Amino acid sequence: MAPFPTINQALDGVTVLDLSQGIAGPYCAALLGELGARVLKVEPPGGDWLRRAGGRIGSSTVMFESFNRGKQSIALDLKTPAGAAAARQLALRADVVVENARVGAMARLGLGYGQLAAERPALVYTSISGFDPQGPRARQPATDTVMQAYTGIAQHATSVPGLPRLRIALVDIVSGLYAHQATLAALMQRWRGGAAGRGQWVQVDLAHAMAALQAYRIADTLVNGPSGDREAFAIAGNYQARDGALSISAASDAQVLAALQALGLMGLVQMPAFADAAARQANQAALRERIAEALAPLALGDALARLQAAQVPCQPILDYAGFVADAEASAPGLFQWLRCADGAQLPAVRTPGTAGDAPLVRAPLLDEHAAPLRAEFQLEYE
Repeated sequence: MAPFPTINQALDGVTVLDLSQGIAGPYCAALLGELGARVLKVEPPGGDWLRRAGGRIGSSTVMFESFNRGKQSIALDLKTPAGAAAARQLALRADVVVENARVGAMARLGLGYGQLAAERPALVYTSISGFDPQGPRARQPATDTVMQAYTGIAQHATSVPGLPRLRIALVDIVSGLYAHQATLAALMQRWRGGAAGRGQWVQVDLAHAMAALQAYRIADTLVNGPSGDREAFAIAGNYQARDGALSISAASDAQVLAALQALGLMGLVQMPAFADAAARQANQAALRERIAEALAPLALGDALARLQAAQVPCQPILDYAGFVADAEASAPGLFQWLRCADGAQLPAVRTPGTAGDAPLVRAPLLDEHAAPLRAEFQLEYE
């Protein structure tokens, strides 16, 4: 039987000009690259600021290497006429432009959508901003941290008591994913138009992306009030066993009953507070307390074995090292070691849904591809 075709090269022949910095825009462009697009990254002379943010790996940073793999880098000072002109030359040869500058900044440099589309109508131009670019907050600066606070998701995280924050760039990553999806849709629409197909201006903002991500929780809160400790499923939660912690869920009342049976708690269903599904849901906090008491003296392995034998969704609560170690045993190939420019090794993950055996390509050094790009696109700048 012939192997299934891969989709890694679905965007083969597409050129993406990445004018963005940080995470959201570069991640969008990198995802397009992993589908076969050629990604040209324009950086300021000092480099994308992500090259200096967070934990180091060799001469670079983990975040830069993770969100910019497979790209070609050229350094241009867009604040100079020559640099902006060179970027414009690249943009007019590209299929997609990705930018996440302050609202209006690209237009002031002569690189706005209207200015470029006037000469290249087929261009798909993807802008990522903090807030609605037509709204009153359009020009306010926005980062992942402050957008976690603004969009309400921080209230569902745990860190400093009373001051919650997810210590992962969730807002930027989700925004990059939405922008990638919308860019693909714009490319499809252009291709369906044939030779006369036109591009469009794709606009994604961080606030909108997080509203979409949390839409059902926002709706539930506005309709039913704050959830407090109320869960969608009666026994969902994290629990402490004797030598470790685990997370339990149950998408049906049958699974709730299976968990009670596995933990020797079926006697609870004789009590009015836990007699039926509605009662168990209404009194879920008290039910979780009983489950916590039953789990506390059990070894973690024993607790998991009992619940998994009963087909109750549960997993140990792992740190990253534990997750990687388990994944290497249960899902070989999920993590791949990527060799950076200076030889440092970086654990990397292929974009979900893509396939194939082609190795992942490292992120570029700053201005690494200036000479060949200058020759190919006949760029004139100092």
